Amino acid sequence: QSQASLTSKHTDQRGLRLPFCIVTCDRFQPFVLPKHAIQRIAAPYKIEREIKGFSVEDRHAARQSSAKPLCKDLHDWLTHGLISKTC
Repeated sequence: QSQASLTSKHTDQRGLRLPFCIVTCDRFQPFVLPKHAIQRIAAPYKIEREIKGFSVEDRHAARQSSAKPLCKDLHDWLTHGLISKTC
């Protein structure tokens, strides 16, 4: 991907290209919705970083107790929450 395409108005401050739904919602609620969405998406990845190197059983247990509820919450939020009401 060319450097020119990374500097469009559809990128965040780090130059990461934003998904279409977040770009569209940003027109209605600048910065608030994308930050909130990214925080929700990042939460399970944080757990993955924390459990790196654990045994298979311990990773599975951590995912079931910590990541699974976060992923369900993210799914519910995306399908029934603020994004579907705003966009």
